[in-house]
Amino acid sequence: MPRLSLETPLGWMTLVEEDGRLTALAWSGKRAASEPTPLLLEAKDQLLQYFAGDRREFALPLEPAGVPFEQRVWALMRDIPYGQTRSYGELARALAAMPQDIGLA
Repeated sequence: MPRLSLETPLGWMTLVEEDGRLTALAWSGKRAASEPTPLLLEAKDQLLQYFAGDRREFALPLEPAGVPFEQRVWALMRDIPYGQTRSYGELARALAAMPQDIGLA
């Protein structure tokens, strides 16, 4: 799987692509070594624009890898408007789950 690491204000992040879709974004202290694809380079550009305050929405093909509960958590998180936050408790209430489960997703 192609991977691309980038340094962000939150630390190093690694983007993972599979079959033309982004499947993961992980915080890591190390760089991933592979040849970057056009999609990974575009994702990097969009993330850097976001951190610079020049982008509020992303236009990237996403297919995060996870179990159905994780998919529901991530979908709910994607709906949080720019500049707003939600606590684990708020997300848990929306999904009828425990806050600890949200933190593990």
